[in-house]
Amino acid sequence: GEQLKIGQRSLLDVLDAQNTRFNTSIVAETARVAALFAEYKILAASGSLLKTMNAKPVGQTDAYARNEFSVKTTPNGAYVQRDPRQKAGIPMDLLAPLQ
Repeated sequence: GEQLKIGQRSLLDVLDAQNTRFNTSIVAETARVAALFAEYKILAASGSLLKTMNAKPVGQTDAYARNEFSVKTTPNGAYVQRDPRQKAGIPMDLLAPLQ
């Protein structure tokens, strides 16, 4: 404000400087939060997030959907590749690419 009083800067220059200062503070805060989030991601990826935060895992931490919905597994975990094309001479099967 003092430069405006002296008349060395125009009002637009002062407002522009304030806007730049505000935007810079937003960028700095965003970077700080991004760095903190990255730390949490590293702790989670290394399996030490709960220990670091002195937290206990929730009761349902295992994959349960296969059992709940009776999903069958393929023999030996192998992928069975099927021919997605319709064979000539048989009725058209619209679901052939999906089966």
